[in-house]
Amino acid sequence: MANPGFASLEYNDYAIENLRYNLDNAIHPIFSVTNFVSRQNFEDTDYEVLRPSLRLASLLLEEPSLLPFWYAMFYGEEKEIEDPGLKKTYGAKMFSYRRKDGELTAEDIYDTHEMLLALAKIVRFIRVDDHELEPAGAMCTATCCRMPERLTGCGARILYGERYYQALHSLETSEEPHDSLIKARFDFATLMLHELAHAAQTAILGRGGYEHFFEDDVVAEAGLAWENFVFGGTSSSFPSSEDFAICEFPHHHSSYDIDGDLIDRPPERGPVSRLEIHWPVRDEFVRRLFTKRFWQHTVKKQGTAAFRFPKDDGFLLLNGRSVCPPRSEFPDCFALPQGYELSGGRVEKIHNTSQQSCCYEGCDCGWCSGSSGSDWTADISWDSGESSGASGESRRSSEASATSVCLDLSKLVLDSDEGECSGTGA
Repeated sequence: MANPGFASLEYNDYAIENLRYNLDNAIHPIFSVTNFVSRQNFEDTDYEVLRPSLRLASLLLEEPSLLPFWYAMFYGEEKEIEDPGLKKTYGAKMFSYRRKDGELTAEDIYDTHEMLLALAKIVRFIRVDDHELEPAGAMCTATCCRMPERLTGCGARILYGERYYQALHSLETSEEPHDSLIKARFDFATLMLHELAHAAQTAILGRGGYEHFFEDDVVAEAGLAWENFVFGGTSSSFPSSEDFAICEFPHHHSSYDIDGDLIDRPPERGPVSRLEIHWPVRDEFVRRLFTKRFWQHTVKKQGTAAFRFPKDDGFLLLNGRSVCPPRSEFPDCFALPQGYELSGGRVEKIHNTSQQSCCYEGCDCGWCSGSSGSDWTADISWDSGESSGASGESRRSSEASATSVCLDLSKLVLDSDEGECSGTGA
């Protein structure tokens, strides 16, 4: 019997040449044209370029089987994490939030939709020059504004680079394969929802402080938590390639600088491996998301499983490079997912099961971010591919507090409220 955690992809149905990309659903108020601005005048024609992506983003946001993530953020059980070491490391109490046991009731669904509508009033999407966000492709910053009654934190500005708009605009009229356009639309849709998860945390917790951990996640990063909840991993891409991949979560983050602001990596409550497994995403998987048939038939039948895909053949990456370490040089605390074997730098499926593993507490193997070991890379020989900065981390920022990037845009978005921005940050 097929593993219920994976979708029966019906690839043949979505591989035909005359497949119709025919979504015509309404766009959620969060993604309305009035919520999109830029340094220059934002024209109606600009919004038309984004519309197909925003249709998909709206469906992913409102899909009933995916609402438990948002319900957990707005109404879930908030619990302090009893870990003195964690508090000492980050200088603050740390919290987690959890989904409700069992299915959401009709009232729960209604309440979640109401909170998303409230969020639509305090979020703006701003297109900025790419150099203002490098090396990230997008980020969420807090801003003071008049808050709806049930949200006690801050409003949010979601900044995204010009290159996303230009890629969509150029592919609309180019002779590139149609799949390139479909993948670009998918990328922008997931990017907006990734940052929207940060915006929701900002609306709840306010300015400053750390985001909460989602359930038992090792990393407190709301955007990656949403991606992992929906797709069973986080969005990434392969070295020297524009092809999509899903990276096993959690994975390592590094600190980096954006326009003079140091963006720290999100809190971690355990070792996180630097060696990552990336799974290619077949074009058929992306295509079907843009069809009515998928949403009216496959999703209704399979629920959350419809958004997962078989992890048949993966690759090992280290710091954005393809690597091929000898199996004999794997540290004891790193294990392949159950049911898979290593062949060169490829991770190949044996059985249709998977099990995530990570290093044990206090590990000093050097392969995880929780380690204080020596520079182990100097002792290991790698057969590596070309270096690339096109990882999931380089495309998205995990930090929501670097407010100086776009202070000059504050007059474009949200009516400023008097007084300080309130919040419940830990």
